[in-house]
Amino acid sequence: MSSLPTLIFCGGAWHTPEYWRPVKQTLEEKGYKCIAPNIIYNGRSGDKAVQSLTPVINALQEVIAAEIALENDVVLINHSMGGIAGTSASKGFTKQNQSRLQSSGSVIGLVQLTAWVPVANDVSLADMAADFARRNPQPKGVQLVVKDSGQGWCEVSGDPAQSFYNDMTDEQGKEWVSKLVKFSSAMRAARDSVYAGWTDVPMWYLICTEDKTVVRELQEDLVRKCREAGASVTTKECKAGHSPMLSRPEETVAFVEDAVKAFGSRRRW
Repeated sequence: MSSLPTLIFCGGAWHTPEYWRPVKQTLEEKGYKCIAPNIIYNGRSGDKAVQSLTPVINALQEVIAAEIALENDVVLINHSMGGIAGTSASKGFTKQNQSRLQSSGSVIGLVQLTAWVPVANDVSLADMAADFARRNPQPKGVQLVVKDSGQGWCEVSGDPAQSFYNDMTDEQGKEWVSKLVKFSSAMRAARDSVYAGWTDVPMWYLICTEDKTVVRELQEDLVRKCREAGASVTTKECKAGHSPMLSRPEETVAFVEDAVKAFGSRRRW
């Protein structure tokens, strides 16, 4: 059993685990065990696109269960679409909801990096996006151009660097765009197995003020809705675009460490 919790990184749509590398490497140097699994709603040519969130969440829960079996505590660090999958995967692995616990370890907190967060159980990204758009009719940010690539997959086209990496150099943006993969078309409307895990553990949310994809107003709206429903949410602002793990890795690491310390203190109390 480690004195530090295991950090499990849940990435967003179209991204491979590689984009966690700068943050993951620094945290490993500080003594954390870090796991960045491939999230199976992302894939490449030849892969079969998942048609619901249930297998995505089940796969994440297998990773969580393996760490908890070692009597390690776990903190889930979620980005973008990963905020829905990672938050939902905490179900049953907390001291508040122990249905899956078989050792002294547990999920002790959620860290959201400009992430979608389920504001209730059984709600989809499309549901939350439509609700926000209805109440905020003037569009903001950069509209992602998404095209159907067949067999249940979609991919971004146009200039995704403006959406994902707008606070990085053109060269850096092009490099990371070249690493994007396909994303299951079914995920936007999927609500199966979605669980508001913040009902069981505290949540920290990094609001990225320059994000052109999940814009600041949307991030704040998600946080507000969770708080109104009873969530314990600590927020901090970061002058970053949609990918703070790449453009602001030091600030991201500091935020994660502060959150982990707070979760540990609360658990001891």
